[in-house]
Amino acid sequence: MLLEVLIAFALVILCALPLIYPHVYMVKEQKKFLQQVELDRTAHLVYGDILEKLYLNQIPWNALVQGTRFPIAPSLLAGQNPSLPLAYIGTYHFSEVKHKPSNPAAARTIWLWDLNISFVPVEYQNAPDDIKKEQSIIFIYKVFIVRDLKQGEVSPSPDPAKGKTHEKPPTK
Repeated sequence: MLLEVLIAFALVILCALPLIYPHVYMVKEQKKFLQQVELDRTAHLVYGDILEKLYLNQIPWNALVQGTRFPIAPSLLAGQNPSLPLAYIGTYHFSEVKHKPSNPAAARTIWLWDLNISFVPVEYQNAPDDIKKEQSIIFIYKVFIVRDLKQGEVSPSPDPAKGKTHEKPPTK
């Protein structure tokens, strides 16, 4: 009797597994898709943060030219839920596309750079470089930078009265 119950239970489980499997697969795929969406959102946040650093001149010019890799702050990788940070380590670097005028020593130069933001899963952090490159997810943004070497010089104002403040004459 007990053997018949065990056999019946095993048959029910064997019949239920094909019914449950597609739902488990869908949940796994949804989690993977949500992680990709969160990573995409994080890449956009990092892009905004880098643009702010460029605007405030917090990234040295020599580091841009040399293609130095900068780590992404862990606070930016926290995602929407800071208690569950993304399982990625991120870096970014710039690579030159072109600049005008062709003489980089000119007083004013306009540069087009590729901003490469790459994320590597944490489990591949200590892997060899070829495996890291294979597993990394890279976002590329175009960035225009105007380098003005005469930045400290202010051109004279066409209206000399523009910069003056008007005071009331003293009353008697």
